[in-house]
Amino acid sequence: MRQATLKAILKVHTNFMISIIISSYKPKLFAACISSIEQTIGVPYEMIQIENPGLMSIAEAYNKGIAQAKNEILCFVHEDVVFHTPDWGKRLEQALADKTIGLLGVAGSKLMGNAPGAWWDFGAVNYVQNIIQHKKGQIQHNRTFSEGNGSTIVEVAVIDGVFMASRKSVQVMFNTDVPGFHAYDLSYSMELQKRNLKVVVADGILLEHFSSGNIDPGWFYAMDHFYTNYCNSLPVAVQADPQQSRYEEEAIKYYILNAPTKKLQRKYWRIFFRRKPFAKFNIAFLKTYILG
Repeated sequence: MRQATLKAILKVHTNFMISIIISSYKPKLFAACISSIEQTIGVPYEMIQIENPGLMSIAEAYNKGIAQAKNEILCFVHEDVVFHTPDWGKRLEQALADKTIGLLGVAGSKLMGNAPGAWWDFGAVNYVQNIIQHKKGQIQHNRTFSEGNGSTIVEVAVIDGVFMASRKSVQVMFNTDVPGFHAYDLSYSMELQKRNLKVVVADGILLEHFSSGNIDPGWFYAMDHFYTNYCNSLPVAVQADPQQSRYEEEAIKYYILNAPTKKLQRKYWRIFFRRKPFAKFNIAFLKTYILG
């Protein structure tokens, strides 16, 4: 098996504070990304590229980057992005000077329900984001913030992994029990929550993301590991939502109906049944997936 290659591309600066860590497998995307960072970050930084064409999980890749990082601020970025905010590095340094903040992103949710679901499965009313997103041939600027000077920071439950920034001094590694390329962001958010540090979304850093991700079999396996690890710490809610139980029910039903193996389907049906023993869904599931 090929060995993973770790590259540290160091900008020659003194007193630099930010280490940018990218798990990379497409050279053209990486080149465009680092060019965008160089033009917009506005502060000295260190770039750490982890060449990872499917050799390891993204959690393992990011942990390798953390081990190599020389700076206090750790910034984990997808390679298929470009930045639109000038001097966004200064805004990042200012935000993370608040030691009560453990993790900062550009998109997330105020609610992470007690279910194996993505952050966007728990109600649009709980979304907090400022990101230009490409999806199905369309470009959308998803912004939930009111117009302002870009200094607004909102506490959330979990953030999306397209951009995540933390501090090395909090000494939090990614949970390598979560396999593949999904749910690492949710688990990292939960690790910071467990340490009573705030997870936040800031509107002062605008980036453009050229892919929207996909729900593949790997997503279901990763979510199973995530939920197994953190179900006892869920839900996490920044604010009460009367629709929470409905979001959770729909997320579990989606997982059951689309999971790639009967073992996973049955596992999460049992969880659903314990919560909703008289739901019509149970009869339909038994007929189709157990008896059928």
